[in-house]
Amino acid sequence: MPSLGGDSPQQRFDYFSGGLILIVLLQVQSYIKEHHVVSMAQLATHFDKSPAVLEPLLVQLIRKGRLEKLAAPRCGGCHQCHSTDLDLYQWRSTNAINCNDQSPERAN
Repeated sequence: MPSLGGDSPQQRFDYFSGGLILIVLLQVQSYIKEHHVVSMAQLATHFDKSPAVLEPLLVQLIRKGRLEKLAAPRCGGCHQCHSTDLDLYQWRSTNAINCNDQSPERAN
């Protein structure tokens, strides 16, 4: 299996550069915005991508303030699902960082 560009989510995000990653990022962002709270399992199923591919996109959205990772719910302990399947992400309707913000406070 080919490497995804590194071990950390940021290294994997950097690996997926170009227009295609932007399109996928926008699709993921739109899906989460529409559903408000989604699990990694939902995202993986909907986009037919592994959590390892989706994680750097989610990290990017969290870093920009558009998404928040919620505390994972307590599992019943059946051990039939992967731990990342339970990760929940919530769209943040406010406080998102506008990358084009030229306000004086952000000019530093």
